[in-house]
Amino acid sequence: VLVWHAQVNPSIFAKDFKAYSGGNLTVSDTDVLDEDCLVSREVLLERLKTYIYGVLEYTYRNGYADIIYAWDVVNELFDDNGNLRNNSNSPAPSGATDWFVWSHYLGRDYALKAFNYASAADPTATLFINDYNLESRPAKLDSLIKMVAELKGRGAKVDGIGTQMHITRNTSYDGVDKMFQKLAATGLKIHVSELDVRINPNAVPGYILTVLEENYQAKMYNYVIASYLKYIPKAQQYGITVWGVSDNTSWLYNSGKDFPLMYRADFSKKAAYSGVLNALNGK
Repeated sequence: VLVWHAQVNPSIFAKDFKAYSGGNLTVSDTDVLDEDCLVSREVLLERLKTYIYGVLEYTYRNGYADIIYAWDVVNELFDDNGNLRNNSNSPAPSGATDWFVWSHYLGRDYALKAFNYASAADPTATLFINDYNLESRPAKLDSLIKMVAELKGRGAKVDGIGTQMHITRNTSYDGVDKMFQKLAATGLKIHVSELDVRINPNAVPGYILTVLEENYQAKMYNYVIASYLKYIPKAQQYGITVWGVSDNTSWLYNSGKDFPLMYRADFSKKAAYSGVLNALNGK
């Protein structure tokens, strides 16, 4: 990820980084700072550019140019209703110190500038926009597709769209199909970028993973991959990334309340593994 509202300390908005707890300005502070302490739109754009260039230059300077060849340039630009994020619809979690909603201050130009800076820093890189809940929030999906068309119409280099797909075993199959059909119609590369399938999404205490539940999960993994292969033309199939390896290391593990991946804690294969393999083999 190059820029994401949950990734950058809001001191980037202050004229003097060090004046605020050594560069540790909190989100709430931005609501009470005197305007004289905040940078202009032009300076904020320059800092966005410096940040993106800095990440790419550090990456390549340290020998990763042949390993990292694609970037999620703008991550999670919209709320679930398809609105551009701002400080009202994307409030910071309590105590957050790494939450800065770029688009609140830069509007739609935030995405345009980010893609322009990224393509200038590395013209050879493959550049994506990425978001979640696209299979369950049609308005969000439509807003994202509209934004991509707008960016390309304004000359930005956008090569692909990432759909995270943090889903559950009860996710609508129809929603998955319709999402892939709409994404395919863009003509861009499509990446399932963060796939996992929760089995106990309500975090029911004492949940026991049964063979039946494991098979439900496997069926969902199978369906997602089969739908991707069916609706996304071969030339647009960028890839499918499962968001982790073993259940116990997943961000959704929740101290043993969920088991969203293909491998158990001991790395033995779950039914989901066969579900994925079968889909890749057309079964």
